Amino acid sequence: MSISEKIALIILANVISVLIIMIKLILEGKRFMEVLKYTWDLILIDPKSNILLKHRFREKWLLVQHYCWWLMLFFVVYYWLFIPNASSFYLITLVIVHLLWGLIVKLEPKYNRIINLNQNWGIIFQEITEDSWFNKKSLAELDLRKKSLLVLAIERQGQMLPFPKGVEVLMLGDRVAIFGDLNYYKGLLENLDISR
Repeated sequence: MSISEKIALIILANVISVLIIMIKLILEGKRFMEVLKYTWDLILIDPKSNILLKHRFREKWLLVQHYCWWLMLFFVVYYWLFIPNASSFYLITLVIVHLLWGLIVKLEPKYNRIINLNQNWGIIFQEITEDSWFNKKSLAELDLRKKSLLVLAIERQGQMLPFPKGVEVLMLGDRVAIFGDLNYYKGLLENLDISR
């Protein structure tokens, strides 16, 4: 097997692995744009930071996937730089894919993301989906303050509702900004039956 074929095999294995994650998330009802953002964070940024992915996949597997992707990029660049008469096809293809992927992610509004303020606290941006445990529940019913979570704002149909009251009912398509304990939030995602 030639070096070029080995590089192609490494790329294929990585792409299939990422596609498996994407397909699983799409089958769970996530929109394609959300899936692109999740996988971008996982692969290129920090697999530990995306709590929304962690509750669906084993954390060690996500770390392996993250490092395998970076190793693949390293091998492609190494192949292109140091192997005589190496084709630049793989390098150009990966550069184009990453540029398009990054542009799509950066142009899409940043929801379903977490900003870590420190190890345990942060701001969560969450879009309410059909299967969300927030859907069709009032803030009073969710009682998030007792769980160290505070809803800062709700964006509904382009209108911003800052500091919403307890009577406000969260609806499909709402986007919420929540400040609070990330460990508790992660626990809620892992134990979805708490709210059902």
